[in-house]
Amino acid sequence: MTVPHGLLDGPIYLDHNATTPIDPAVTESMLPCLTAEFGNPSSTHHYGRGSRGALDHARGQVAALLGTTAERIVFTGSGSEADNLAVRGTVLASGVERPHVITQPTEHPAVLRACEALHRWHNTEVTLLPVDGDGLVDPADLAAAITPRTVLVSVMAANNETGALQPVDDLAGSHASAKWCSTPTPPRRSARSRSARPNSTW
Repeated sequence: MTVPHGLLDGPIYLDHNATTPIDPAVTESMLPCLTAEFGNPSSTHHYGRGSRGALDHARGQVAALLGTTAERIVFTGSGSEADNLAVRGTVLASGVERPHVITQPTEHPAVLRACEALHRWHNTEVTLLPVDGDGLVDPADLAAAITPRTVLVSVMAANNETGALQPVDDLAGSHASAKWCSTPTPPRRSARSRSARPNSTW
């Protein structure tokens, strides 16, 4: 990737997890959609059909990359919108009476706010697992917190502010049937001291 001029002249940028400069190859691919093919892809007129074709092509490319079908790919406007769709969608579609969600206090704010809203408006039970001095969740705490009403466990695999890498494989092994919202599994960390804080449940 070509380093943007602004980064060459400014201080070292270490917040790429939040946002990152667009790769020139991506910019080149997007230019037609920002100029001639600008139509609403939901419209049936000429300009809309062009945008729809580009959107369908992109969806097919992502599906091929992930080894799935295009119908299963949903584009969102932001990471926060994706978090809301995953958390709220899973809980509200679960069909469980008073569903239970497990997460942790250092989760992304979009996930925590979605859990708060589910608790407030839909009486969802939410458990916040403690983290230790390294910001990590203990798999034993997760195993103890799972109930028959647990429909979702959301643990941020890599924290963009602290760099903590959760032991996702070990956490997932706590209950094979739990549904997971997570990024790819990071490397395992060494043993660490436990936090004395108990679970927090709403």
